[in-house]
Amino acid sequence: MINLGELDTLEFKASMLEPIISSSMKSSLTDSENIERQLKGMQETLKNEVISTISAFMNWAGGIMLIGVQDDGSVCRLEKDLKAAGRKRDWDSWLQVLANHIREKIGTEFVNYVKVERVMHENKTVAKITVERSRRPAYVEKKDAAFYVRSLLQHH
Repeated sequence: MINLGELDTLEFKASMLEPIISSSMKSSLTDSENIERQLKGMQETLKNEVISTISAFMNWAGGIMLIGVQDDGSVCRLEKDLKAAGRKRDWDSWLQVLANHIREKIGTEFVNYVKVERVMHENKTVAKITVERSRRPAYVEKKDAAFYVRSLLQHH
């Protein structure tokens, strides 16, 4: 599946909770207080990107998101993400964070449209999130509700 690359119904995300920071990004981060604030912002952005993609799949034809896979198809593993999840820092905690975020941002009834599997690829954990099309619109709640839809024009 990874070899297919990203498609209209297949999306890759490196992580949901813990930003993957490249050496060039590290050099742009300055003082420690600022770094912590920037990291918190990046973590919130990651969770929102995952939720936006789930919502878009629900509003279109469904789809699959692989978390732990970078855009170029390289597997970066989910272990850092798991360590950032809750007190237990394990798969179940990570699933709980995802389910809670779906409930908070899209709505409790939409959790049933999402199935998550833990998949091992090259000895690395990847989350395979299968999203069904919803019978009714799935809005992402922010300050103003946002409606996301997958587009045939998104990926080249």
